[in-house]
Amino acid sequence: MIKKAQVTLEFTLVFVIMVALLAGLLSLWKWSSDNIIKRQVNYNSTREAAGQISAGEEPPGTYEAEAMTEKDVYLFK
Repeated sequence: MIKKAQVTLEFTLVFVIMVALLAGLLSLWKWSSDNIIKRQVNYNSTREAAGQISAGEEPPGTYEAEAMTEKDVYLFK
């Protein structure tokens, strides 16, 4: 009788701890998901769209890369 009571007590204790850990993990997951959404909305509302020029600014010059030389090429040498 005492062994069954010990097993029941240990199972109940471990079960409660596991449920608490699982609930904490789920709440952390929910908070993380909500936080990412809030940060992304804030980021999207404050950034300039790609390719737009603000009023009064000069358009950027074109970018031209330097010509590649033989020493720039690396093919498993």
